[in-house]
Amino acid sequence: MRKIIEFIDLLFGNEQQALSLETEKSKIEEYNNFVENEINIYCEPYFDKVLNHKTSFDIMGKIFSPYSDRYYDRVKNAPAPNLRQLYKTSEYTNEKYGQIWACYCSIANPYDNVTGLDDCFIVTTIDNELKIVMKSITDPDTKKWLHVGGDEDLNVYELGKLVAIERILEPRDNAWSMEEYNKER
Repeated sequence: MRKIIEFIDLLFGNEQQALSLETEKSKIEEYNNFVENEINIYCEPYFDKVLNHKTSFDIMGKIFSPYSDRYYDRVKNAPAPNLRQLYKTSEYTNEKYGQIWACYCSIANPYDNVTGLDDCFIVTTIDNELKIVMKSITDPDTKKWLHVGGDEDLNVYELGKLVAIERILEPRDNAWSMEEYNKER
């Protein structure tokens, strides 16, 4: 499980750097290159059944035109972005991919020490490289996991046979997140 945690830590560190670049209007091209080459390169395209072809899957989007000057004025003195937190990693044997890992984490740039399970990335090995193949988020109203990108055949609730769980950091001040954290999945 160590290699998965190191992979996620690398990805979250890169995400934090990208969030810093995003706040500077003069660095849009640098931001876009960084997002493409240091973050989204770890995302595996998936087969879209509706479109009937492979389509890209990205964790972070590119900036195609600058935000408003008001935005840049507002964020120029903002504190550095906070690192996303990894709470739990669960390993499964999956019918389609073989070995996969569900990585339960916070939102990007968690604010005000908010801790909660907000996102879940599904990681597997493809051509000897770790890749993210799916992302889910929690619906704040229903407190259920929602698929938002990647392989549409994957579902957080049905990932396969559970092999192991590594709990890394306990969420605080969030009953639902604590309940999810303690589940055997």
